[in-house]
Amino acid sequence: MSWFRLDDKFHSHTKIIAAGNAAVGLFVRAGCYCSDHSTDGLVTFPVAALLGKPREAQALCDAGLWVKTDDGYQIPDYLDFNPSREQVEAQRAERSAAKAKAGKIGGVASGRSRNEAKSKQERSKVEANVKQNEAPSRPVPTPTNKSSSQLQVRDVDNPTTTAIGRRVEAAVDYHALQSAVKADNPNAYAATVRANTWAEYGPALRAEAEANPEATDADLVRSVIFGINSSKPVHEAWYPNPHCETCDGTGLRVVDDGGAGTGYPCDCRRPEPYLATVTDIRAAVG
Repeated sequence: MSWFRLDDKFHSHTKIIAAGNAAVGLFVRAGCYCSDHSTDGLVTFPVAALLGKPREAQALCDAGLWVKTDDGYQIPDYLDFNPSREQVEAQRAERSAAKAKAGKIGGVASGRSRNEAKSKQERSKVEANVKQNEAPSRPVPTPTNKSSSQLQVRDVDNPTTTAIGRRVEAAVDYHALQSAVKADNPNAYAATVRANTWAEYGPALRAEAEANPEATDADLVRSVIFGINSSKPVHEAWYPNPHCETCDGTGLRVVDDGGAGTGYPCDCRRPEPYLATVTDIRAAVG
């Protein structure tokens, strides 16, 4: 980029004062045009007519700031203070070559950086695969031989080394599996039920199993957890809705457990009795 150069004493030079402000404006605009288009100080007639008026161009000639030629007007000392077309083109070519060289060096450095980053990423992947394939620090537990169609219940730490303990564990498993039949995530649901049952009913199930050696898993669950056929029911007093379609007014809903008849509390239970309906009163009166 080039620019039209003016001396800092330009404002008070005798030629400038003689030409007048209007003509000086044309001189400055024309000088900038020459610098922009590298004309070596030549202002053609069409350019002069475009930038100013004929009397302003004549005033510049009268003051000695312009010299009229066959092609237009020439600024006499333009090349004394401004670079020539040849110099401007040489500078532009030099700058262009320098930029191209810098871009090439930058491209090589950028490519080297990308290759180093790619190599580092590949090394990281290899190291991760090696760590993944290393032997684990602890032995992998051996899976149990259960059918894939059965629910897998996570083991918890409970004393099941004795025969009574194994019967209690079987009863807890039975209750957990039956509870999770219709759950969205049966495995997780059964594991939660199993842990809670051990914590809440473990001692009572053990006592019931010791007292009734012939009781089945379903018998232990019905007796201890749901208070059916037991002298000491676990739950407090409750009242079913006599018109409930789920439990038919019994307060216990029966699930499909292979004919064992396990009952589960119905949602209609509540601590206070239901109010009698008109139908109940009519049926009682007869």
